[in-house]
Amino acid sequence: MIEVCIPPVFKTITKTMLEKGNPDCWKELKNFALLFGVDFDNPEKQRLPIFFEDGTETTIRFYRVNGKGGRKDCRYSIPAPVLKKQVDVGDTIAFTFKKLEDGRSMLVVNVTRNPAKAYLTEDEIKWGGE
Repeated sequence: MIEVCIPPVFKTITKTMLEKGNPDCWKELKNFALLFGVDFDNPEKQRLPIFFEDGTETTIRFYRVNGKGGRKDCRYSIPAPVLKKQVDVGDTIAFTFKKLEDGRSMLVVNVTRNPAKAYLTEDEIKWGGE
């Protein structure tokens, strides 16, 4: 069972996101990453363990690149072979917590393939199974 502590972060996968391999880190995912100690001002790529619901383990990298016109774009990257096995274009994924001893892990759920987890794409927290 997944315990939701804060509203999960979710996004529908686009063709560009899947092919690009290092898409822009949207605002909600960036804020979620901050909860895990990611510092986008750090010039080093920061890795965190992530788990998919089927038990697949890998890492997600967060970093900042220098964009055109002086922009500093925040990006994330999940190894392409892993991501392509887990999602298809048009699938919605949700990032939430998986509790480990060190507390530093994310759980990624493909809500499209697991419709029973659709509650992860709701903006409101459901307390106590409400």
